[in-house]
Amino acid sequence: MCINLRRLQWGCLVALAGCALAQARLKHDGIPSPPGNCSLDIRKKTNWGVATASYQVEGAWNEDGRTPSVWDVFAHAGNIKNNDTGDVACDMYHKFPEDFSLMRSLGIKHYRFSISWNRILPEGAAGTPINQKGIDFYNSLINEMLANGIKPYVTMFHWDLPQILQDNYDGLIGKEFINDFINYATVLFENFGDRVQDWMTFNEPWVTCVLQYGQGVFAPGKPYGEAGQYQCGHNLLLAHARTYRLYHETPQLQLGGLTYAQAQKGKIGIALNIEWLEPLTSKPADVVAAKYGIEKNLGWFADPLYFGTCKQWNSGTIAERDLDTELVWCRRCIGVG
Repeated sequence: MCINLRRLQWGCLVALAGCALAQARLKHDGIPSPPGNCSLDIRKKTNWGVATASYQVEGAWNEDGRTPSVWDVFAHAGNIKNNDTGDVACDMYHKFPEDFSLMRSLGIKHYRFSISWNRILPEGAAGTPINQKGIDFYNSLINEMLANGIKPYVTMFHWDLPQILQDNYDGLIGKEFINDFINYATVLFENFGDRVQDWMTFNEPWVTCVLQYGQGVFAPGKPYGEAGQYQCGHNLLLAHARTYRLYHETPQLQLGGLTYAQAQKGKIGIALNIEWLEPLTSKPADVVAAKYGIEKNLGWFADPLYFGTCKQWNSGTIAERDLDTELVWCRRCIGVG
């Protein structure tokens, strides 16, 4: 979280730029070449950039119609060290022209940012009013990015659920979340899809479901255990799948019968996270334990997207069961962090 640490933020960007420069000089410094599986073709196709989340950088927590997210409420309740909050953060809401000028000076050409759901839809749910000031802000943000030669990559949800939806039906635990997320995604496609071609529905769903609704150490702080985290994961996967179908497969009358993907020339995916595990030794028990850990963390979300099945974990064993067929092949692009 960036809390009044603007210099640190840009110091990190300078460090990233320095790493890129160092990489360009590797052949002159005697450093070994990249491994064989990291081919030149792959490296040429990789878009290097930087990323943030709305609550980490925007600030303006109660300005221009924005209502609280679960992180606002969680931080204001004193759950963060030193009672820090994101009320101001990096103040990107007011300083984004300066931010993008700095990015351009560093040679940054790709930027992933997230949109604050509650800045766009203050009441959160389908059928509630759109906040035009929120739309105006993100239009200005995207236009300024493009004017500086920076390509936008949009994350729809980076852990900051509107608090009102948490209050109404327990957030991602409630099945109502699915339709409300699809409505929110539709608003984004309609307002920003003419300039955004790269979308991610969710950032690091493991974090959302385990830390927010399993252990309860992240906002909204709901320690529901495995029952809560797996219900969260089920609803999140269905929301992703139906949003994918909406974007890639559902004809839109306002677009002359084309899908959003056809008309806007874009794609949609999800950003998964994984802490890779290697066995401590070559003993069978260690090998099985490492595989189990990867399956339980990455496979939980990746398997349904690739294969249409999800895992069940009971007493250290893994069993498969079919999941909603909507999930099969909903993997147009998957990021791993």
